[in-house]
Amino acid sequence: MELKEEKHWEGGKDWKEKKHRDGGKDWRDNGHDPYFHEHGYTRLAIPPGHYPPPGGCRVWYPGRPAGHQPPPGDCYRMRAKVPPGTWLIRHPRDRADHVHVIVYDDYRPGIVRVIGEFDIGTGVFVDFVLDR
Repeated sequence: MELKEEKHWEGGKDWKEKKHRDGGKDWRDNGHDPYFHEHGYTRLAIPPGHYPPPGGCRVWYPGRPAGHQPPPGDCYRMRAKVPPGTWLIRHPRDRADHVHVIVYDDYRPGIVRVIGEFDIGTGVFVDFVLDR
């Protein structure tokens, strides 16, 4: 049986073609060039059932198939143990249709590079919460 590697993020032309906006402005117009756009992560490709429940979190390893990711858990406990170079997907209780993707620095443990908000239904990047 051959294992097919799943893509967890889709990027590229979609951002330019759909002209997604941040507060009515293109993200390039307001001086921001967030991690997600620099790396082509304009759309999450996480299968249904793999998002954490509302109020929960999940560590996500880029390039690893969805079924090989660690299970979701308590955000408070997980934040203290996020490995460098991974993402922490947080599902806010008050935003049932969105998740926050918290990107941790590749080399400095505990350092957050950027936080982006994505729509669960479409996977589309909505906004950035923090851009360093």
